[in-house]
Amino acid sequence: MPVVEVVDGPADVVLDELGVDRDGRRGTGAGRGDHLGPRVGHVPGRPDAAHAGASGAVDDGPTGVVDGTTDPDQQRVVRHEPGWHEQGVPWDDAAAGQPDADQAIVVDDETVDRFLDDVDLPGEEFGPLHGAADLPDPTAVLLSATRLESYADCPHAYFVRRLLGVQPVEQPEEILVISPLDIGSLMHEAMDTFVQQERDRLPGYGRPWTAAQRELLLGIGAAGAAEFETRGLTGHPLLWAAERTRILADLGTMLDDDNAWRAGLDAKVVASELTFGNGDAPPVSLTLPSGVTIELRGSADKVDQARDGTLLVTDLKTGGPSRFTCLIADPIAAGTKLQLPLYAFAARQQLGDHPVVAQYWFVRKGRRADGPTRIAVPLDAGVQTRYLAALNVLVHGIGTGLFPARAPDGPDFGWVRCPYCNPDGLGHRAVRDRWERQRGDPLLRRYADLVEPPDAP
Repeated sequence: MPVVEVVDGPADVVLDELGVDRDGRRGTGAGRGDHLGPRVGHVPGRPDAAHAGASGAVDDGPTGVVDGTTDPDQQRVVRHEPGWHEQGVPWDDAAAGQPDADQAIVVDDETVDRFLDDVDLPGEEFGPLHGAADLPDPTAVLLSATRLESYADCPHAYFVRRLLGVQPVEQPEEILVISPLDIGSLMHEAMDTFVQQERDRLPGYGRPWTAAQRELLLGIGAAGAAEFETRGLTGHPLLWAAERTRILADLGTMLDDDNAWRAGLDAKVVASELTFGNGDAPPVSLTLPSGVTIELRGSADKVDQARDGTLLVTDLKTGGPSRFTCLIADPIAAGTKLQLPLYAFAARQQLGDHPVVAQYWFVRKGRRADGPTRIAVPLDAGVQTRYLAALNVLVHGIGTGLFPARAPDGPDFGWVRCPYCNPDGLGHRAVRDRWERQRGDPLLRRYADLVEPPDAP
């Protein structure tokens, strides 16, 4: 069966669920582009066919390009077999509760031809959508920091995951231990519930939490742990018993650490959560250097305020700090860590024009090792300018269809860092070599200079 085929005829007839080749190797060489094809999101001239509305179309399967004609008898669909361990499934955004597809993808005949050409040519293109008409407009949807971070990490991975809705197939395994994600959820929910219940008794400037409040937090944590057990998320009972003890101990340590930190800054607790762009909370609106305005959503975990008026926004982390120490030297980590300045903008928008410091707080004692307990980024003029400039580069790249594969610089050891660049787990050297050839192109220079600065060590 060919890797790519063009099907002529009414698009709603040929939009069938796409079978996935399980070979896992075909199409992963440096010269192959057969995993770059966009997903069919809209049939031109058929508004009712968008996102699984076409009769017989399955929204989580077809991958390809519909051409720009409005004549349903002349529409063409490029179908593509990924040839790797991918499965087309809707990408649900947990925060919004909606499919995380930017917009429908509609392109013209020239792009279809370019897509076909890219399969057999040396692979020096930046993805078949560059320069195409009617690309998804990133300024027309609510964005998030993590979404833009994923583009900075690897535009090709962003394209396949966020626009096509394709994720690597996970091999189901028996749950032996509670996952790090569930531990984070448990501790976040416990702290949020605790502060909400105590909102009329929050400690003032430099004042500690009381012993009764400590007992309340531990009780909330124990109740949450029991709920997670009931939901079958905690794994083997013996392993869970030890982890449960550590989680409750860490909740108690959190209050001790918070007491000492606020005492040193003469700060008071203001709120347990800072939400923006969800529910009734307005999004953060930022005007970029290009003049384009974008809106962003998100949520931080805790807000305090020092006596001098400085707002202190905190995001709890239950993992270790090693992935975030880069923020000490670069407050946006070359465009790959964008949450803290966004939280600072949100605090200023909702709570007034005060000085703002946003920080990560690493709350698990056993995971901190010798790293810092907190990593902070103040929203000063320099950070604000650099942040907006970075967003400008990322939004421009998405909006103009630049989706090169930027594999990590160095081999994978122990786990695959980018499954879209290394789908079979055998290595991404060829993909990295292609990026090294592409990065000097004028079209990619702004992006390349952001994520891999020329003066970086």
